[in-house]
Amino acid sequence: MRCPCSGGGWGNGDGKVSYTAYFRMEFSMPLERFGIWQIDVPDDAFPVQHGLATSYFQTDEYQELVQSGQVIAHGREWEGNHIGFFAEFPSLNAGRKLSIKSAISFVNVEGARKNLAHDIPDWDFEDVRRQGRALWDQALNCIEIEGASEDQKKIFFTALYHAMIDPRVISDVDGQYTRADGRVHIAEDYSPRTIFSGWDVFRGEFPLMTLLNTRLVSDEINSLVTLAEVSGKGYLERWEIMNSYSGCMDGDPATSVILDAFVKGIRGFDLEKAYAACRQTATGTGDETNRPQNEFYLQHGFVPEQISWTLDNAYFDWCVGRFAALLGKTDDAQVFSARSQNYKKIFDPHVKSMRARSANGEWVPWLGETEFGQGCTESNPLQQMWFVPHDVPGLIELMGGDEEFSRQLEDMFEKTPPTFGWNAYYNHSNEPVHHIPYLFVYAGKPWLTQKWVRRILTGAYHNDVNGICGNDDVGQMSAWFVLGALGFYPVCPGSGVYILGSPLFSRTAIHLDDQHYKRSVFEIVAEKQAPDHPYIQSALLNGKPLSRAWLRHNEIAAGGRLELVLGPEPNLTWATEKVNRPPNAGAEL
Repeated sequence: MRCPCSGGGWGNGDGKVSYTAYFRMEFSMPLERFGIWQIDVPDDAFPVQHGLATSYFQTDEYQELVQSGQVIAHGREWEGNHIGFFAEFPSLNAGRKLSIKSAISFVNVEGARKNLAHDIPDWDFEDVRRQGRALWDQALNCIEIEGASEDQKKIFFTALYHAMIDPRVISDVDGQYTRADGRVHIAEDYSPRTIFSGWDVFRGEFPLMTLLNTRLVSDEINSLVTLAEVSGKGYLERWEIMNSYSGCMDGDPATSVILDAFVKGIRGFDLEKAYAACRQTATGTGDETNRPQNEFYLQHGFVPEQISWTLDNAYFDWCVGRFAALLGKTDDAQVFSARSQNYKKIFDPHVKSMRARSANGEWVPWLGETEFGQGCTESNPLQQMWFVPHDVPGLIELMGGDEEFSRQLEDMFEKTPPTFGWNAYYNHSNEPVHHIPYLFVYAGKPWLTQKWVRRILTGAYHNDVNGICGNDDVGQMSAWFVLGALGFYPVCPGSGVYILGSPLFSRTAIHLDDQHYKRSVFEIVAEKQAPDHPYIQSALLNGKPLSRAWLRHNEIAAGGRLELVLGPEPNLTWATEKVNRPPNAGAEL
């Protein structure tokens, strides 16, 4: 079964992702009537540029083609652009059950057969169901929660389940997989994976996995670095699917994932190859990178007509710089550290916001901070301007200091609808804003982070069919909930720092990945937890007073106990002093 980009399966063909899926299907009863059907659909019939390819199936034109389709009774082999297999069991009496089992492979039919024989060797449906449930129970038991309502339990563990699905293993049970060059290969020392929704998952989902599943993180890094090498491109893809460069979304998120892993001691990949790929992605021009207009950016420090790309480049340049510094590449570290300050070149003090510049350096026309577009990807200037995770103190200074920064931030939240769904202010439905509630801590107002994180947790997530206020985006929307409910979030992946919010439960215990953290458990206890008690009154870390609203990764990784006392009113003095604020990641290069 070929899945070409022209079929519209991925981005309606825009991403140029094409692959072949093989499958094997077995029936619990002998086939009685079977065959093949074929419909002669014209090659250009799928108007993928106008909408989903599946929309074509609802048209009168397609229905007429179905009526005139061909049936090949007892057909065993056939080739066509729109064909299918059918089986009928006329002797099947009422009450009897027919079971079907199937497996896929992206290598060949034999691979599908082996996968099926390995995963489902028998016909006991309930046994397969029990095995699947046991595997997921084991995976989800990495986090314990207490003091949660039944709805909260369902929301939390559904979110954790979502966060664990991708990136998924792409190889067969015998280790074979199809590489970017089209050749079948067996990977050594890692399991090849696919579906890296980088623009989304670098923010929270992968930092969460650095705590729970370090093997997955190493697998994905190896997969991305191998893709860069085998494809001959040399640079890292930002939205990988089926060993292809989809070209979807913005930024260099793989660079952030690689740095975050390295900072946390996850080293199951070739450091020099990984660094070379990160560096080329950031410095390449033309076909040497997937950064648009990167030659211009390298010369002038901004991407024409772009807020999102300019801010993204500044952060990911910081990532390369920190990676370089940790590897002892001091010259590179200095170059990229300087580039990480490029965000300042698009701040317009007259409108008090980030603003795109044209190629001649002039400001583009200003339509207002809440008008979507204006160089912002799936967002507006108000939502995008806060993305300077590597230098929040620098952003605060640029905006006029703690009070003005907090005022604008609070104003944004106060104008947001209580469901936090798609809107022009804090739009939790989309990823660019996910770190923003935690920024109050940097301005010395941690109680506002506690207030708004708790409201988002309870207002944007529910136990119903519309339980997530936006697309789950391959686990990021769910990972945000998991981290928020635990009580911390990584504003700047790669810094090794988590900002404290407001835990949703009276007790949680994180069983850290035992292959990497030696069976460490980090416990979070929230005394006086209640729906109307979001505010931290005091804190202890391993029995000692904690006067800051942030933790370092190694404090969690070592295992231990964070004790918080919550209350209905904010403590306006806890964790507010400048000496207790989060470190400036940009200053730690």
